Amino acid sequence: MEPAVFGRCVFKDKTVSIPLQSDSTLMFLCSNICSRFNELEVGAFEMTYLVPDHPPCVLETDLDVRVMYLSLMNEEKYTVTITIAIKEFLFPEKQNGVDDVFCGDGNMHNAEDDFIGKYAAPSGHTYLSQAWKSYINHVGQKFIGGVIEFREKLCKYAIEKGFKVRYLKNEKERVIAQCSKKVSDGCSWRVHASLCPTNGFFYIRSLNNEHTCKGRIRERTSSMMSSKIVSSVLVDQIQSTPLIKPIEIVKDFKKNYGLDISYHNAWYGKELAKKKVHGDESLSYKHLAWYVGAVLSSNPGSRCILDCDPESSRFKRFFISFHACIEGFRFCRPLLFLDGTFIKNKYKGHLLAATGKKGNQGMYPLAFAVVDS
Repeated sequence: MEPAVFGRCVFKDKTVSIPLQSDSTLMFLCSNICSRFNELEVGAFEMTYLVPDHPPCVLETDLDVRVMYLSLMNEEKYTVTITIAIKEFLFPEKQNGVDDVFCGDGNMHNAEDDFIGKYAAPSGHTYLSQAWKSYINHVGQKFIGGVIEFREKLCKYAIEKGFKVRYLKNEKERVIAQCSKKVSDGCSWRVHASLCPTNGFFYIRSLNNEHTCKGRIRERTSSMMSSKIVSSVLVDQIQSTPLIKPIEIVKDFKKNYGLDISYHNAWYGKELAKKKVHGDESLSYKHLAWYVGAVLSSNPGSRCILDCDPESSRFKRFFISFHACIEGFRFCRPLLFLDGTFIKNKYKGHLLAATGKKGNQGMYPLAFAVVDS
């Protein structure tokens, strides 16, 4: 049975305790906090917790929650203080007395509302995409992930700001983009970023971050909301809920991000996110021949067999039993349990396992096999 762990959530002068488990997610934690503190909304606050001899650690993803839980288990502590603070968002500056985000007729900013226009959230709710507005902000800004990270953040920034990007140069070493209304309205927004050959990072070389066009509004549907952008949002969620369905992803984006995405983008975005988290399945099968040779050369006495079709070279079956498992089985009880399960990736097949039983009643893995049927 898992030990009981409690998060003591502190907001203003009130403290509540929330039970945590090894599979607790960020959304679980945020939902419980909002149910206890009525004045809070999901996405409108930030959370930090303390680890001995370290500065405060942030809780922003499911992985952060998991790391916090494992840290408590490692220190054999069963309570943690989580400090809650309201986010201080930087709203766009006004230009010539007109709001930076909504310059079209009928979309003038009202001081009584935080959000306005087609994407207005109910009851002043703050969408999780609010932080996207700060993704492009100054000359010299660094993107460790190179051109891929820069393109993703540029698209998210444009979606949240309510305009479309037109690429003048879109290469691996250089990206130059401008507002799509450059020709029609003469908008001066422009960004130029390029690769640094020394470290492989992408840097913004020049940036004119002011729009002079009119009619910009952050809408629920955007042509720039591709499956790649969806996958970048889903990476952390896939780790905690790998069986999430595309229709649930569509609903989640609408509720938490104020964005409407197609079923296809949700499905393909999930597949791309799974590939980022777990790796490319087809590439893993291609590496099996190398893996067999590596096991037999570095771990003598092991049994590792790869069987492929002699004509098409297609995968048929794979068997492995490490030398240490074979030797250790001599000291186990004379019992062998055989079991199998379906493999639910696109290549299907079955995973078979032979498991023994140790003297202290523990399970002892002896051999594994992947077969087509």
